[in-house]
Formats: sequence, C-alpha cells, structure tokens
Amino acid sequence: MKSKRPCLQHWLNTILVVFMYRVFTGVLTKPDLVDAGAENEVVKIVKSPEEYKVKKGFTMVKLRSQAKINAGQPLPEAIAEESDWFRKHRHFG
Repeated sequence: MKSKRPCLQHWLNTILVVFMYRVFTGVLTKPDLVDAGAENEVVKIVKSPEEYKVKKGFTMVKLRSQAKINAGQPLPEAIAEESDWFRKHRHFG
C-alpha cells in the first residue's frame, strides 16, 4: 500500500534505523514532501536529538528527483537548487 505521507513514512523508517543502530547523525530526507502544516513537527524532531538518541543531531537534505537525475542535471546545479530551497523555506531555512 502506498503511503499518503511518504516523508512521514520515510521519517519513521529513519527513526527505526536510528534506534536499531544507534546512529550518531540522523538524516531526514525529502523535506519538500512534508505536508503543509506538519513542518513544525519536523523542526521539533531536528531540535530534539536527545529524544531520538542521535548523538550528533540531525541533518536534512533535499535530493534531486529521479526525473532530474534521468535528465542529467549536473550535481553543482542540484546542490545550488537545494541550498536555495532551504534558504527560502519558511520553516527549514
């Protein structure tokens, strides 16, 4: 069954990995898929690494879509796009 909230499902999978392997740094991916209104929950997670037993805190990345990878988007362009997205985002910037 396909999740209606893929970022939340991915986050739950990430937390499972954190607990299983005592990860030092948690990585939250696909922030662009967070449902509108749920951003504060994600911010709360990032600011509470001790609650999730992540020793060095969390980092968040927004990766290229598969379509952009297939289209051959250069990595420097993707990195600049990611940086710009975070800089402009109301909650994650």
